[in-house]
Amino acid sequence: MFPKRKKTKRNPARTGGAIRQAWPACKKPLGFVALALAIGVIFVAALALLEHRVLTGTAQEAPSQVRVRLVSSPSWMPTALARRIAGSLLSPEANYYDKKLTAEIQRRAERNPWVRSVVRVEKYLSPQDRCGVVDVAVEFRMPVAKIATPIGYAYIDAEAVRLPAEQVPQWAGTAQPQADGPAVTTYYLRPDD
Repeated sequence: MFPKRKKTKRNPARTGGAIRQAWPACKKPLGFVALALAIGVIFVAALALLEHRVLTGTAQEAPSQVRVRLVSSPSWMPTALARRIAGSLLSPEANYYDKKLTAEIQRRAERNPWVRSVVRVEKYLSPQDRCGVVDVAVEFRMPVAKIATPIGYAYIDAEAVRLPAEQVPQWAGTAQPQADGPAVTTYYLRPDD
């Protein structure tokens, strides 16, 4: 009834045969899924390796040290006290690339008796000396009263928080850098500072 069709050669590009010829693993649907899964796993592993390299840095790229810098200190605070506070905020094993470094420094600052509140903590690489720098902006407590206690004297701030007596500035020196300029008062922890 119907005329017989002639058998013709099929074009492999139209039927997907070219793909099957180039990728023998794709001859079956399961092979295609396995190949796609393998490519996905390799891609995810490469991304994880890249993230690890970027976050940890290599030994050459890592800063040689991490330094804490107080953004500003009040005029009554001796430089030695500011250095002591900044030094107390950083652990000896601090790593610049640690994701928790700024949170750890903020936690340490909040526990320091001289710090009323932490405004911000930021980190950056110093291009001059390849050093990791953590800037800490805080509001400081200021000693306003010296009170007698059964074991000696204690210093407190306006909120009645007790400050470390050995760190309270005890001496002050006044100088007039210019003949017509204002006098500048500098405070010291010890007379030899």
